[in-house]
Amino acid sequence: MTLRPISQIQNGRMFIDGAEIPIDGFVLVKKIGSGANGTVFRATDTLLRRDVAIKVWKLNGLERSRDEISKIAQFQHPLIVSTYRFDYAGDVPYAVMELVEGVTGKEWLKKVPDLRARMRFWGRYSEALGILHRTGTVHGDPHLGNVILSEPGCQSMQTGTGIVFKLADTGTSVFWDSHDAFETREENLIAETALKLFKPYGLGKVFKMPTNISYELAVTLIDRFVEYLWRVYDFVDFDRRSQNADFIAEHIIATPLFDLEAAVKQVSESGVTDAGRLCRRLNASLSNGGVLDLNQDKLCSGALIEFEAQKTALVTSLKKRTHPGFGVERPGRSSFRVDGWY
Repeated sequence: MTLRPISQIQNGRMFIDGAEIPIDGFVLVKKIGSGANGTVFRATDTLLRRDVAIKVWKLNGLERSRDEISKIAQFQHPLIVSTYRFDYAGDVPYAVMELVEGVTGKEWLKKVPDLRARMRFWGRYSEALGILHRTGTVHGDPHLGNVILSEPGCQSMQTGTGIVFKLADTGTSVFWDSHDAFETREENLIAETALKLFKPYGLGKVFKMPTNISYELAVTLIDRFVEYLWRVYDFVDFDRRSQNADFIAEHIIATPLFDLEAAVKQVSESGVTDAGRLCRRLNASLSNGGVLDLNQDKLCSGALIEFEAQKTALVTSLKKRTHPGFGVERPGRSSFRVDGWY
């Protein structure tokens, strides 16, 4: 099947293959994006006198256009692009949507934001996906290119105020007819997005994500790692090193996907507590528990063996979908965001 050429605008009207595609009531201004299945234009609604985005589907997206737009249109939320209308211009489907002026998450990441901004970005991304996932909806294409940040939002991501963050464009995947493959794609893209955000801070080394788990668990597990980063780097009270060690040790043991030695090194380098305190907490909790040996300031072999056994058991249960789920009954609701951190 041959794809139609890129749509063109002439005098506010759209043309495909040289033929005009009338979208009454709108003046098209310019093309603002194009993907595998469609092109998005900036337009003006002449009746309501407001700027909007109009997505026009290409030939290979015609059959799935209604399914794609109906998925995201059912959600009215500040973190998700709103859909105002779906219709046909002749046999060409189009949707009128909220216009968000700014850059994609992919473009934003090229600015090399600091860790705090990345955590704020993840908080909104995870929350937006959780809204979909709690209704059983799979986004289908949750990569950084389908996140839009307003220009002021890019700057204020550092402070957490005035951010316009929108999840857009649910996918019409090649795996549409295979629900299992579609869900696997969702999980892989979520993990890929997280890795792009947090690989410089230990995701993949300090904390290793298992593969072939549910997409909901992928979100909540990364939430747990981001909460760990928050405690290590951003929720720091250097006068409470003992309490910091207690919390971080409990967090690591509760989510045993960490590399213990790498985590101890990272925590020690951050200065939130010292390696000896953290090792003593981990040893006491893992090696028959109970007695805290104040001289045991390195990870003991028993603790490492026990932790690796817990990790193996956890990964097995996650892959079999038998783990209760770290609060996965409410995906997209990690404690650091429920407490109003972002």
